[in-house]
Amino acid sequence: MYGLVRKVLVDPDLSAETTQDVFLALWVGSGVHFDPAKGSGISWVMTLAHRRAVDRVRADESHRVRDLKWGLKNRGNDHDQVTEVVIQNAETDELRESLSKLSDLQREAIFFAYYRGLTYVQVAEHLGIPISTAKTRIRDGIRHLSSHLQNL
Repeated sequence: MYGLVRKVLVDPDLSAETTQDVFLALWVGSGVHFDPAKGSGISWVMTLAHRRAVDRVRADESHRVRDLKWGLKNRGNDHDQVTEVVIQNAETDELRESLSKLSDLQREAIFFAYYRGLTYVQVAEHLGIPISTAKTRIRDGIRHLSSHLQNL
């Protein structure tokens, strides 16, 4: 029985422990009952041992996979957060500078559309202008922002 378990588990200590578990289960009779009509006693014992060894392999693999998933989910950041904050601040400064180059009307329309999340219709109503004028101001402002940011 130990030889069969050892072929499945490879580790000698784990194989000995598993073999002992099978003998204990047989001794205590915990849910295992031999039926001579289904086969010989030795084949029944070997089947129990093989099943217990395979269960141990599956349990160990399940633990490894669960630990790996947890490790991947909870690993630390692989990037430099300070550098990321500096870059984000620089980009924010560039955007503010670009926004300052727009006309007050364009800047106001873009502010309501993008920072407040208003639709063209809502921007037009808020500013008291026609919808087509609101669209034009936003579109022209975005074009100016895009060209200015590309030149940086």
